[in-house]
Amino acid sequence: MVNRFAIALDSRDWALHRTCFAETVTFDYPLAGGHRVLKATDLARTSPPFFECFDATQHIAANHHIEIDGDEALCVSTLHAQHFRADAEGGPLQKQIGVYRNRLKREGDDWKIFHTQQVVGWMEGNQAMYEAALAERRRKIGPAGGDA
Repeated sequence: MVNRFAIALDSRDWALHRTCFAETVTFDYPLAGGHRVLKATDLARTSPPFFECFDATQHIAANHHIEIDGDEALCVSTLHAQHFRADAEGGPLQKQIGVYRNRLKREGDDWKIFHTQQVVGWMEGNQAMYEAALAERRRKIGPAGGDA
């Protein structure tokens, strides 16, 4: 499911993106608005305006450590996210390296993310480009929605 989430973001497949989440999601990405509790439909609605600001992105979640406890699981994985825009003033690339912490629950034959956290260890590149995408998302959606 964590890999599906990354693939959905990078392919801009918003229908696939929606399948990754439980009905209510705790979204904790400090660089993208902090800790929020969102309906999955709101998260799916607010993600496209952010990602449309980039020519391409690449989200890699690797080295998965998974702990299953009944119908819930914790998946901790490495984070390597790249955001690319060819014509960005200040350089075309912004990177975030760190850890993803995703909590999932079993729903039927599938697992759904109900808590997602990004812990950034360091960043490289054009942070202003990333912040401009967040500002564009807020302009289109307003400050109450999720950022990624």
